[in-house]
Amino acid sequence: MSVKPVHTIQLLILAIVGIICSCYVHAQTTPSTPQVCADLSVKLASFEKNISEKGKDLTIYVFNAPAVAKELKKSIGTQIGKSKIVAVIEGTALPVNKPDIIFIGNTQQALKAVKYARTNSVLSVCNDVEIANLGATVCIAQSDSENKPYVSISANASHEENLEWNPAIFKWVRSTR
Repeated sequence: MSVKPVHTIQLLILAIVGIICSCYVHAQTTPSTPQVCADLSVKLASFEKNISEKGKDLTIYVFNAPAVAKELKKSIGTQIGKSKIVAVIEGTALPVNKPDIIFIGNTQQALKAVKYARTNSVLSVCNDVEIANLGATVCIAQSDSENKPYVSISANASHEENLEWNPAIFKWVRSTR
């Protein structure tokens, strides 16, 4: 699969910005609430072209985060672009059937989940900067200084998971390496 030149330039820019921001982000955030995680996970998925533009039934797998699963289940039936969330499954083991999104809620098993997401081209989301540092693509945390949600997208992880973001997303999220 060839990478489009524009996509490569966007990833390079994201990586550079991420290097500058990564230390600051870790010191200034805490995990966000389950409701914020669920709401922003659904919103962010609408900017990922493989999810929003395919017109398919979507499954979200929640790995070791029951409170987030409870909130995400409220989104069943929600349209994400041309696609629709039809199932939210939770568990403490990696999924048997490939989901479209995996929410990773446990730092101890995060590496396994990140490898799974990369191997299967699944969007990985978390709410803990430690998990993001282990390779999750999207981190939805809480800014300690501003008391607002903080969202980051990893350029490297996006590439590893074969994601294609709508460039409009970068107007309101921070990118990391």
